[in-house]
Amino acid sequence: MIGQKTYDTFCPNYAANNYGDFFDYFKILLKFENGITGEIELGTYFLESLMKKVKIGIAGCGGIANQKHMPSLKECGEKNEIVAFCDIIAERDQKAAKEYGAKGAKVYTDYSELLANKEVEVVHVLTPNVAHCPITVAAWKKSGRKSTIGYQNRFRSEIQALHQSCQAGELGDIYYAKAHAVRRRAIPKWGVFLNKALQGGGPLIDIGTHALDITLWMMNNYDVESVSGSVFYKLGNLPQVIEGNMFGPWDPETYEVEDSAVGFIKMKDGATIAFGADQWPGGQNLATTPKIWREMFSVIDSEHFGLNYDPSHFVWQMMDYIKPIYEFKDKIFYVHYKDIKVYKDKLNDTGIMAYPLEFMSPKLPGLGDVDWAKYVSALTDIGYNGYTCIEVEDRAFEDSDDSVRKSLLLSQRSKRPIMRQKFVRVAMELLAESVSMKIVKYAMTSLNQFRDYMPPGQIPVIFMMTAICSCFRGILWDMR
Repeated sequence: MIGQKTYDTFCPNYAANNYGDFFDYFKILLKFENGITGEIELGTYFLESLMKKVKIGIAGCGGIANQKHMPSLKECGEKNEIVAFCDIIAERDQKAAKEYGAKGAKVYTDYSELLANKEVEVVHVLTPNVAHCPITVAAWKKSGRKSTIGYQNRFRSEIQALHQSCQAGELGDIYYAKAHAVRRRAIPKWGVFLNKALQGGGPLIDIGTHALDITLWMMNNYDVESVSGSVFYKLGNLPQVIEGNMFGPWDPETYEVEDSAVGFIKMKDGATIAFGADQWPGGQNLATTPKIWREMFSVIDSEHFGLNYDPSHFVWQMMDYIKPIYEFKDKIFYVHYKDIKVYKDKLNDTGIMAYPLEFMSPKLPGLGDVDWAKYVSALTDIGYNGYTCIEVEDRAFEDSDDSVRKSLLLSQRSKRPIMRQKFVRVAMELLAESVSMKIVKYAMTSLNQFRDYMPPGQIPVIFMMTAICSCFRGILWDMR
């Protein structure tokens, strides 16, 4: 509890009261290696708070509530129950209460009535952006407790690790940073994303604010001296963009938000932040070549700093993807099974300086230009025994659930002849426009066949499916 190894002795004291066998209070006796002892007493109120379910109210029963929050709360239902729902469309909160609500859950069309419900202990504000502030402030004033803004990326394990390094001073003084956010699959058109009055803005307010929050948190610097920037409205009326959008076409008349934003922030201590959304992949991926890797590893000499090795990125850059495996064998932490097909006629027409997707396309493993036998042979040569990700990113298989099923099977089968038992941990990342839960279950069953290639007693397969919508959803199974 205070940074020293402890030997704990649990000393419950029972008392006859209206809790029956429930503890009236209990003591924890702590003995430390230096001989110091300590005793903590906890009463029934504390214990009851640990044991009971948190009672939750949902303000806004639309897209994000149904796609993310309510299903997640249902999955950990032993720790919570949703006792109240509110939406300005009565049918929505009634439907949500029926599917996710506790017995006797209340429904409202006025959020003030939800906040007046004495059962409600926690409120999830899941409305369009324009309504976030009044509901959140009202809930905060009523409770008098702490509130939090949904900057959930702070709780990702890799972000936590980086933040600890920053706070420990391991990276030195952070005097320059770049906050960058990009939605690779273009423009979301569901809900109110394109309505400026309800959404408040485009990518800046939607995804850019998360990148900026992480940057400021890492720097631990919030004293701003000046800000300058620009926003652009360039895509809303372009027919080729509208028709080619991964989320489907939209009506140009309803496109009201910016499609890109850039900025420059100067802090009072002289530190600066460049903010923007660059065109993928040039502005998003720094570690693109072995030359850059050597420089990176000379600057950051850490056993925790390594590579996510993806041969497809070498293919479209016209580079050797086998030789670097041997040179950087101690720095490869994670490998990808993802393919790329380069269309020579398009390349001859556009040249290598063109936007990469103009002359190449991501494909299922085995349907592109990667020589997988050579790739796996090289990995076995260096004794690689880390994570393996079969990445399914192929537009030819994203139009329906049946196509997604077919892509999973084809990806799995293409790798069977060259899979080795040492690859005992397999991750599959499904990059698709949307995925239903039945596809998730189907993929889990399908991937389970990889167990045929694992010796008994080895580490269980970890299967991760990620569906790209407005943000990522990760689902993990322990397949024993």
